[in-house]
Amino acid sequence: MMHSIEMLEILVANKIMKKELKISDVFEWVWYPHLYKHANPDAFEVPPFNPKDLTYQKKPMEVKYWLAGLDGEATEDWVDNLDWRETEEELAKRFKIASALSKDIG
Repeated sequence: MMHSIEMLEILVANKIMKKELKISDVFEWVWYPHLYKHANPDAFEVPPFNPKDLTYQKKPMEVKYWLAGLDGEATEDWVDNLDWRETEEELAKRFKIASALSKDIG
C-alpha cells in the first residue's frame, strides 16, 4: 500500500497538479488563466499575469484534495511541470521561423 500522502491528488482548475510545483507558479500559470477565461469566454488569449492588478486576486485559488484512483481512471489533465512557459522573445523567434517556412511552402 502507498504512503498516505502519495495517495492524495491536488486539483486546481480541473487539472491534477504535481505536488512539487510552486504554489505561486500554479496560481500564475493555471489558476489565473482559468479565472480570466471564465470571466472573458470570448477572449482569444490570456494576457500576462500582472501581480499589481488585484482584479483576479480577489478570488482565492480553489485547491481540492482527493484520493488518487488506484486503477488510474482520472480523466483530468495532469500538470507535471510548468516549463512550457515561453518568453516573448521565444515566441517571436518561433513566429519568425514559422513565417519563413510558410513563405517557402506557399
